Amino acid sequence: MRPSVLLCVVWLLPMAALAQSRGVALYERGEYAKARRALELDVRTKGLSHRELGIARLYLAASLHELGELAETRAHLEDLARNHPDQPVEPALFPPEFVLLASEARRRVDAERQPPPPEPKVPEVKQAPAESPWEEPTQEPAEGPEPMSAGRARLLPEVFGFVDPVGKSVGAGGGLTYGSGSFEVGARVLLGSDVGAGLQAGYVLGDGAFRPHVALRATAVPGLSAYGAGPVVGARFALGRSLTALVDVGGEFFFKVPETGYRSFALTASAGFGFDLLSP
Repeated sequence: MRPSVLLCVVWLLPMAALAQSRGVALYERGEYAKARRALELDVRTKGLSHRELGIARLYLAASLHELGELAETRAHLEDLARNHPDQPVEPALFPPEFVLLASEARRRVDAERQPPPPEPKVPEVKQAPAESPWEEPTQEPAEGPEPMSAGRARLLPEVFGFVDPVGKSVGAGGGLTYGSGSFEVGARVLLGSDVGAGLQAGYVLGDGAFRPHVALRATAVPGLSAYGAGPVVGARFALGRSLTALVDVGGEFFFKVPETGYRSFALTASAGFGFDLLSP
């Protein structure tokens, strides 16, 4: 005996056992309305086994199909596929249209059992924290020229121009200043109507971009045998890491040989620039 025939016989045995029920017998005789009522009663009966309940529901769906109740037919076929997935619908026992409806119901139930596809992950967008309306926005400090450090050594070649309103002379000059901390000492040369040379020692105060300057200065004019000294006040302005602007005003009393006729007091104003050779 072929396996397919044997399988058909195995499935038909419970149907044959149920054939004695009134509903299945009425369906086989073509009395579909009566079969419907009898099979609805069988479906609600608690004494049927699981397989017998599946067969009764199958024949109930078939009876509804013959009566033209398509909506109820689909509902019972979906319930059959959901609760009795092993119950076959044999094409040899039922019309082709009913077998097709049973196949469609099984596909819908199988689609329900499949897990839904995973949702695509949306990359998280980090949002900047909202600013409070009462909180002032943070502003970056404006960059300015770096102040001179009061603790490091510095060596500045300098060039400057000067004017002496008392002697009505104008000229240029140059010098070299060494500083360590607040103390400074330097030498300078004046190139005016008479060449002069001098020494200067003093202090620069503070540690910012603007630094006051106080000093004592001694100047010699060798060609006139004149020598003088006096106080100096001024300021230093940092224009960057290495460049410094210089402004000074000094008054000097001169001691001289009497016959030279050189004046005894000079008021000098000077302005120029220095470049720090030891800047990092």
